Formats: sequence, structure tokens, C-alpha cells
Amino acid sequence: MEGKVKIIGTLNDKYKLIKFLGQGTTSRVYLAYNTQDNSQVAIKIFKPEFLNSGEAARQIFIDELSALLKLKHPNIVEMYDYGIDGSIIGDTVQMSGIWFIVLEYISERTMVDLIKQQGCMKEEVACFYFTQMVDVLTYIKSQGIAHRDIKLENMLVNNNYQLKFADFGFASFSQEKLTDQKGTPIYIAPEILENRLYDGEKVDVFSSGVCLFAMISGRYPITEWALPSDKLYSLIIQKKFEEYWNIFDQNGCYFSDACKELIQGMLTYDDCERLNLDEIAEHEWFSIYSTKGQDEIKDDYKKVPKDNIVRRGLLNSGEKGGTDPFTGITDGFIVEQEELCAYYNDGTELQIMDGITLQDIVQELENLCQERKKKGKSCSLDFNYSEEVQSQELDQKRKSLRLKIKDNLEIEVKFINYLQEGELSPIFIKFSLIKGYKLVMYDWIEKIKQILDEKELIEC
Repeated sequence: MEGKVKIIGTLNDKYKLIKFLGQGTTSRVYLAYNTQDNSQVAIKIFKPEFLNSGEAARQIFIDELSALLKLKHPNIVEMYDYGIDGSIIGDTVQMSGIWFIVLEYISERTMVDLIKQQGCMKEEVACFYFTQMVDVLTYIKSQGIAHRDIKLENMLVNNNYQLKFADFGFASFSQEKLTDQKGTPIYIAPEILENRLYDGEKVDVFSSGVCLFAMISGRYPITEWALPSDKLYSLIIQKKFEEYWNIFDQNGCYFSDACKELIQGMLTYDDCERLNLDEIAEHEWFSIYSTKGQDEIKDDYKKVPKDNIVRRGLLNSGEKGGTDPFTGITDGFIVEQEELCAYYNDGTELQIMDGITLQDIVQELENLCQERKKKGKSCSLDFNYSEEVQSQELDQKRKSLRLKIKDNLEIEVKFINYLQEGELSPIFIKFSLIKGYKLVMYDWIEKIKQILDEKELIEC
């Protein structure tokens, strides 16, 4: 129940931690305010269990700190403070020896959130954001740094629709060829996966190409890994581009010829053939689609009725284009390749299941499955009870629901009822991939969010 841990207290007698925002492998992030000027900040607190796992883990903190100290750019999250011996004091908690970084707080969303909320982007809009991405990467290259973890989840978007790069934990300062494996699976360049020497700029270019593709289509450009064995990426390696793009065209993912050429140049298997940042900035796609300024982008988003958005590939992929996607292209977009959880504590701020029963959730999932079958798509729901449960009543202590979305994708949703004497029982929900590709269909998790009164799912 690690996700339930909330540190509410004051860090170093200066920062009041008021809300848990989320976590990743290395750290937890909290919203806080500076008690000296009441400004809001985001505080990244590195997990002790991660730091204690070895010198390489501590080096991630050092690399991120070093990068943020050196980089000053309007599209990079600003760092305000840091430390390796912080202390938190609160009513129920007292901790010391904390490694932390205090950052600019971007109150809105990641690029993934923006796409989910507003729909896949027209190329004019994607160009607006991608121009900012290229500007940042060109700047950090000029400072002798490679990011090495470019992904949509690491790009924040503020109220003015300005892009902000975050998370420099995998940053490299070496001017030599690199060997260590860094990055997030679906974004990793083939030379890293194959343990070849690689150039930091070129792997950032590859990851940026994945981002651009996803911004426009809501899908990834590859099935799982950028390797010859990948059903989609093998077509890029063989330069069977017409066959490659036809797969997406047939399923409602449309790209201009200029955009296709740009993406092909960024996703090459041979990094020597891959475009560099200067070549990308000079590509004709920018001159064709760089037509919108920041005010126009804001106006466009205000005009789009959310109910009318066609979320191609992102949430309802097969519905635009009439057929399910090519085998190997998942129906959904990205979630962190970790389990996701939702829970509430009776009497605390996370009462996201107030008035919602387990039966309600199961019934709604069954309805969603029936809707999917009516559209000619495969779906089945199976209950699987743990050995400790004798009865198959829904109000028993522990049970799970297995969602067989497609032949190659199976997700398990575990409902765990932690009984407490004299109190309502919190329900802990886990989502995990049982088998198939690692791109888990986000639509199902999104629907369950709606059932849970549209509150946030917390990572385990």
C-alpha cells in the first residue's frame, strides 16, 4: 500500500507539503508552498529504498541536479532549491536525511494529459509544440548535454500552452560515444537496445520522433521495441515505407507527406542515416505547418467541444476508420509500465469511491464490454478469485477481474477490500498487464476513473 503514504509536514522549516502529486521509480513528487513567500512549488523527494539500491541510483540524483544547475531555458522546468540532508516534521511524521529537489510547479498537465483531454493534434498544433521541443534539444546540446529520456510524460504544458521539459535524471554530459542503457522502452533507439555505442543527440532525435508521431496519431510508431523483430519497426528498417504508412492510413491515422518524411528521417535504424537537430529544424514540414502562434493555440483549444473530439487511437482507436488496427498496434495509448492503483481512506481527502460499490464497477465494466462486442470487437471478462476466498460473492475480501481485450492483450484488475473494524472498508484497485504488448489500453483505466467520480488514479 505504498501509494497510500502521504508525507504532510514541513520540509526544512520552509516548504509546507500539502498534496501528493505522483511518483515514479526514483522519487515521489509533492505540491508544496514556500512559507516565506507563499509561492507554490513541486518538491521531488527521492525514495530512500531507491537511493540505497546502489551508487548508480545516487548518480541519477547527481546527474539531474547537475543538469538543472546548468540549464536555464524558458521551456525547461526551473529549479529553486535542493539538498541531501533534508528533514520533514509534521503532526504524525518525522523524517531526516532526505534527498530532494525543489522545482517550478506547473499546475496543468503532461503532454499525454493534453492529448487525452483535447484529442490528437492537427499538424499545425503538433508543429507548435514540436518546434519548442527542437529548440530545447538544440539548447541542451549546446550545453554539452543529452537528455536520454525524451517522452511525452516528461513534457509539461502550462496554462499558456507552453511546453516545459522535466526529469533530467538520465542526462549525460559526455561528449564521447555512450554505452549505458537509459530511457523508457517504447521510446528507446535501436542502438541502445542492441548495446551499440551511441550518440546522445541521435537517441534524443529518435525519441522525439516517437513523440511527434504520437502527438498527431495517438499511437506509437512501433509495436513494442525498435528492433528487427518488431512487426512495425521491421518495415522501417527495410524501408518499406508505403506498406508502413498504409497500415496507419487504413485505421484513421493520417500524416502529410512532409510529416511522414520527417518522421522517417528521425526513426532510422542506422543512426548515421538519422537526421540531426539542425537538419530537423530546417525541414520543410516546419515551413508548411508552422502557422500558429501561442494565442491561436489557446483560442483553438477553447473552441473545441470536448464531446466532439475524435480521439483517434488514443481512447477509441478502432472507431475512426471502421476496423480494428493491424495486429501489433494496440487500441490504446500509453500508461507507465507499472501497476496503477486507486483507493480511498475513510475520513481522508481521497474518498474517490464514496457512494460507489464494487458491484457498480463490475456492472459498468460489463456494459463497456457489451458495447465493444456490438461494434464487432473482441472482449471478455472473467472473474478470478484468490485461493483464500471460498465464496464467490462480490463482497468477499479479495477478488480480481481479468479483461481479455484482444487475443494479444490481457489486463487484470484486482479489487482488494481491506477490512477495518467499525469503519468503511477501503478498496484498493490494481491494474496490471498479464500478457501481450506493453502498451496497455488506456481506455479501460479511463472509464474506471469516470466510474470513480473522475478522481485520480494513484500509482502503486
